[in-house]
Amino acid sequence: MLAWPRAGSGADDSTEGCRGAADGNVVMVTINYRLGILGYLALPELKDNNANGTVGNWGLLDQQLALKWVKDNIAAFGGDPTKVVLYGESAGAYSLLLHMVASGSKGLFSSAVSFSGSADAMAIDFLPDAYKKGKLVAAALNCSTATIATARGFKDVADCLRKSANPAAIGIIMGTLLTQTILYTVPVVDGVLLTKHPAQLMRDGKSFNVPVTLVTNAREGILEITGELEKGVPLNSTSDFLALMRRFVSIPKSFEAKVATQYAKATYGDSYYFAAIFALTDVGYHCPALRAASAMATQGLSVRLMQLQMARPTNGCPLILGAGRPDYLVDLWDAFHSYDVGFTFMVPYTAAAVCNFTSAERDLASFLSGMVSAVAATGAPVPPRSASLIAPQLRNLTWPAWTALQSQQILDFNVTTPKLIDSADWKSKCQIWDDILSSNIALGTLDPDVLSPPPAVSSPKPPGSSAASVMVSAWALLLPAVVAALAFLF
Repeated sequence: MLAWPRAGSGADDSTEGCRGAADGNVVMVTINYRLGILGYLALPELKDNNANGTVGNWGLLDQQLALKWVKDNIAAFGGDPTKVVLYGESAGAYSLLLHMVASGSKGLFSSAVSFSGSADAMAIDFLPDAYKKGKLVAAALNCSTATIATARGFKDVADCLRKSANPAAIGIIMGTLLTQTILYTVPVVDGVLLTKHPAQLMRDGKSFNVPVTLVTNAREGILEITGELEKGVPLNSTSDFLALMRRFVSIPKSFEAKVATQYAKATYGDSYYFAAIFALTDVGYHCPALRAASAMATQGLSVRLMQLQMARPTNGCPLILGAGRPDYLVDLWDAFHSYDVGFTFMVPYTAAAVCNFTSAERDLASFLSGMVSAVAATGAPVPPRSASLIAPQLRNLTWPAWTALQSQQILDFNVTTPKLIDSADWKSKCQIWDDILSSNIALGTLDPDVLSPPPAVSSPKPPGSSAASVMVSAWALLLPAVVAALAFLF
């Protein structure tokens, strides 16, 4: 039984899952949940007193409810409620790693597979940081205090938020925020659903005792770094490099010199672009996966960690994200963030008429899909459970689980010659990011420099308000769909 909480925003029919379900003889459920502001807006006034005061984790609660439904009902669809693999990519993988330590999630799944996941970097806010963001949204809507809300005829702040969306002000707020960080609202250490920082809970041995497989792409950072440069973000100096990295992760000023030294452009072909790609790959993906694997293995869980290389030769077809890219980009890039998704959902088979996929790409699709199905059935990713997989080097792959003291090897996976590598190099490159995370946890904030006070702007009077126009803090450009959705918040 496969449960897939979707990744990020948007829609993609390539993740419909029917081919993979048939190939692995499994039942699949896709989980929709609230995203962005609707999923993770945090304010003291939004605490749910009917749920022990939880706040800001509405998307995770949606997922919990879906998993409870699966447990209670999936047998009627031919699924086994005792064998549920929770698997996801990017935001979906962040979610599943948080469920590994979240109150109320124990017993809702029997194994987990994380593609490009994190339980710390880019995945979680401390409550004070989340409240800062939430208060900016409330101010933009002229709902910042109960006094203001009631004076405008609303019951309270929450009621005011639901009923007085102000696209002009909220757009300015969100736009300014996105000039500082691409991450607006994420899950929150609320003290209820997530009682401590997830990395701390994992280190404390609080992960649920289920088998976990962690997969990262070799060059995760390419997609996001390139995307920021396409927006016109400069990258011509060390200060530009640090500013770009801060759009994704915390780099306290006391760590700037060490980060700049570790990712000096001279080490990366005299290119700040490549330095940024490797830095984001490390801090956002490789190091969170390594931390989670190390903590869970120390606790005694069955854990495996993979680095995925791009399947070569490629089909050269640019139409399918992840499953197809022109060869010149392959030579430059390697496996980037989201590369694995199309393969996990067997796009080389389902879209065979769209692109001329190679045998290597079909093998990768069969392996990744079969790996997830195998985890659902047995808790282990090998041997893969795939009727379509023929390649003997993949059907007979040896991939030992980690233990607390030995066998902490990473599967460096390419289709033709997968091999195990020592994790020592990863541990070395991740030390600085481990130190930054420990410092942030001790301070209880991601970075006091990230959310600096924004300039004030004049907001139009909200519809139906008798109050004068107010001064609000400016932050960032909000997608129209999210603005409209605020009317239906909670």
